[in-house]
Amino acid sequence: MGSNMSAFRAMRWARRRAQRFVRERISDHEFSSLVSSRELAEYQRELADAGLDSLIEAKRLEFQESVTGSELNSRGKPYRFGALGALGRLRWYALVRKTKPRVLVETGVCNGVSSAYILLALQMNGEGHLHSIDLPEYTDSSYSAEAFWSGKGGAAIPKGARPGWVIPEQLLGRWTFLEGRSYELLPPLLQRLGQVDFFFHDSEHSYQCMTFEYETALEASGPGTIIGSDDVARNTAFDDFCRRHGFRARRITPVTALCVVS
Repeated sequence: MGSNMSAFRAMRWARRRAQRFVRERISDHEFSSLVSSRELAEYQRELADAGLDSLIEAKRLEFQESVTGSELNSRGKPYRFGALGALGRLRWYALVRKTKPRVLVETGVCNGVSSAYILLALQMNGEGHLHSIDLPEYTDSSYSAEAFWSGKGGAAIPKGARPGWVIPEQLLGRWTFLEGRSYELLPPLLQRLGQVDFFFHDSEHSYQCMTFEYETALEASGPGTIIGSDDVARNTAFDDFCRRHGFRARRITPVTALCVVS
């Protein structure tokens, strides 16, 4: 029995690795059609000169020191820093740099890693403003089981910090933060802003919430608006949304994607 289970796990691991390899190759191809290798190299040098990667790593270590690693949230999950990987940060930074959106909206902030890279891109562009919505979870607070989506992982904000605490102070001038659920805050925000140029989902990754956010963002979109998302491999919400409206879903990394409204 034990050997059969081991063989099954090995087969499952190999299948997942093969699937990830395919997603990586697809995302490499899709991204290169949007940002050339020369442009990407220039943006990568910008990031190195800005020192943001080093700053974020220092903040991550600071977070790790603030939690023991054995602490669990109300859903039984260990607390995590919660952030896009290095590849995702670089590629989304490059996309914002190249497309130069002026009105940007994101859902999901937590410690503010993705927000920091978007805001740095806006600073380099010399224009644009990011509006962010998040329902934060703190490592030093107790919550009822109903406070967050049951599928939420362990991403949380450390004791004494605020949402987006890793964002450098010099970037905050282009940022507006709204605390609450996207179901309640996103529609009035988009109505107030009018047309948006860039939307990125990284909040509750349930099929229902993802679909709600994509469809709501679409109502405030125009030709050329980018609708992006993290965790698109979690379910089919993004692919279904694109198929429903005839948009091409482009993988940016194995777990993030975008479409361009036409």
